[in-house]
Amino acid sequence: MSVRLLSKRFPAIRRGFGKPIGKLEDTSGSSVVLALAFFLICAIVGSIILTAASVNAKTVATYKETQQAEYTVTSAAGLWADWLNGSSAEWVLGDGGQPDFVNSVYGVDAAVNPTYPTKSLIKSLWVNYGDEIWPKRNVESYTIPATFTVKATSLTGEQPVDPVYAQVTFDRDFNIVVVFSLKGFANGAVDQTSLYNLQLTMQATPTFDSDGSLTSISWGSPKMVKLGSALQEVG
Repeated sequence: MSVRLLSKRFPAIRRGFGKPIGKLEDTSGSSVVLALAFFLICAIVGSIILTAASVNAKTVATYKETQQAEYTVTSAAGLWADWLNGSSAEWVLGDGGQPDFVNSVYGVDAAVNPTYPTKSLIKSLWVNYGDEIWPKRNVESYTIPATFTVKATSLTGEQPVDPVYAQVTFDRDFNIVVVFSLKGFANGAVDQTSLYNLQLTMQATPTFDSDGSLTSISWGSPKMVKLGSALQEVG
């Protein structure tokens, strides 16, 4: 039996009738490919985890911001609800049947509002804007052109906080509608970028004398509603 050395080009070992019984192979290239595939998978998984964490962090931040906005607007609206609850106006009629708004009698029904019996807000609205509101009676609503600013406490009780803007409307029956927003109003409409908007309504109950003249109005308990949801009575 003879032994023949094979060249490096054909690294096979032959025995017997020249049939190959084994072959030497270099597997270093496969190891590199497997390592690259492993690192690629790790990179993809890591990217997914970071993206999920980032989305979760943004969701938490957005929720906190929305919660703060809701609390701030609700607090401001609650102040107005307390101030207007149970308000009344008894008109001192002047020439032509139009009230003298400065000398008319304003009050708060203590039975309706025993906690915050203040007449200053309802009186201020009528003394300053009564001459424009009164002619709209039984005709159309009147929105006071001035935007009121209300400051309320933040969710953490810290100051200062973002101001809340209030827009006041008296409808044709003198029902009061107040809209509260964090971003104010554009051309009479709520700024749609505001995170939270709230509406307060108060129904007016008129009193007439024997001649049919309107002599006084009282307003019932305020109702607050997030714009787009169902009315819920305050308190």
